[in-house]
Amino acid sequence: TSLKGKTVLITEALHHFGTPMALAFAREGANLFLATMSDDAQLEHTARTMASLGVKVVTGVNLAMLVDFVFHLTLTPEAASERAIAAGTKAIRTP
Repeated sequence: TSLKGKTVLITEALHHFGTPMALAFAREGANLFLATMSDDAQLEHTARTMASLGVKVVTGVNLAMLVDFVFHLTLTPEAASERAIAAGTKAIRTP
């Protein structure tokens, strides 16, 4: 099954199963929206690696910001997730 044209959000894209999952989805043609709470520079390197497979890759949602929104009750977890997904989807659709 091809995932071409679909977008996948991967949280903690640099840890545990994040990078292998991103690679597997990219190989199936899915665009990627990668997030992490740690090293943004390493995330950009990972994004370039995935983009070399011919898919669109967006980074830039820092999970620490997302957690901050949630714990300061600025947004519900659902609203924070929806906002992050909307931003990633918009970025992927922008040429």
